[in-house]
Amino acid sequence: AASRPRSLSTFRLTTAALVAEYTAERARPRVYELEVNSAMLPSLKAMIAAAKKENPAVGNALMGISCHRSIARQRGLFCRPDRIASRGIEGQAKWVAPPGYSEHSTGLTIDFGSRNEPQCHVDPCFKDTATGKWLKANAGRFGFEMSFPAGNAQGVSYEPWHFRYINGGDAALVFAKARGG
Repeated sequence: AASRPRSLSTFRLTTAALVAEYTAERARPRVYELEVNSAMLPSLKAMIAAAKKENPAVGNALMGISCHRSIARQRGLFCRPDRIASRGIEGQAKWVAPPGYSEHSTGLTIDFGSRNEPQCHVDPCFKDTATGKWLKANAGRFGFEMSFPAGNAQGVSYEPWHFRYINGGDAALVFAKARGG
């Protein structure tokens, strides 16, 4: 319970924006409730509504893969023996943040995907999907930015699906160091 921020709100995405739980083997569509920081919720809803209005194909394909993660959940993702054996600890940290260091623990981050291209969930090919292109061009209008663009100063792998919210509450302060501020 200590790793769950008090400022989380539950948000149920509609069936038009299905949510999938990512596994190493595949993304399995499963509607469930996401937890996001309350400061982010109005902008997230506005962005989804805009996507549906401006580009219905994108709006209907837009889905959340992962939002808030507890430290225990992050430990499970990071401490996978098969990945650590193949990548080493430092290599694994370029792809998955160690427990206690993930932006997801803030509830101010969301990994997006496209229902139409599940093969690109949590994969660099997301940048080439219509959903990935729309987010790159429009997420900033709603207070979101790609956390790990190519060549980011943090040395994290390129993650065109991973967006952090920077415009409400303490969001800008939370990510100031990561943003070079």
